[in-house]
Amino acid sequence: MKGVTAESPCYEGMEVKNDTVIVRFNRAPMWINCKDRFESHNFQVAGKDRVFHPAKAWIERSKMLVKSEKVPHPVAVRYGFENYVEGDLFGEDLPVSSFRSDDW
Repeated sequence: MKGVTAESPCYEGMEVKNDTVIVRFNRAPMWINCKDRFESHNFQVAGKDRVFHPAKAWIERSKMLVKSEKVPHPVAVRYGFENYVEGDLFGEDLPVSSFRSDDW
């Protein structure tokens, strides 16, 4: 049916610029959102030591920018990677599923 969204955005990849991780999504051509704000509270980043720390994450059109003061040189990012989390990241009205960039 035309006008009906059937697929939510999913993790495509990441790149690191200085101390910030830029997360890209498939199926998010224009925007992702957090409903009533422009930031997510469910991201974590890790450095070479493989220890994940909570991170600040904010939306820039269809990408998330993620950083933590405790991780000056990030190498991996995770979203909603807990036993239980209320997702706060959406594409249109469909939630983005938990994901991780690492394979540790």
